[in-house]
Amino acid sequence: MTAVVVDDDPDATRLLASMLEGQANGCRILKAYDGNQALQIMSESVPDLVLMDVIMPGLDGVEILARMRATSA
Repeated sequence: MTAVVVDDDPDATRLLASMLEGQANGCRILKAYDGNQALQIMSESVPDLVLMDVIMPGLDGVEILARMRATSA
């Protein structure tokens, strides 16, 4: 399983990633700290799970979801 954690707050990203690591053995966890980085990561590896902050500067979570939906169709 591959999970992507997206948050502009590095502490929140680390916390969510460590929580996933503790619960999902063998889970590959990728971290992104802004919307553009998240889209880049997801273009290279399709995740099974995305945990994302909706309110981020620049490209926010709502726009990222819209772009994810547009590329998955």
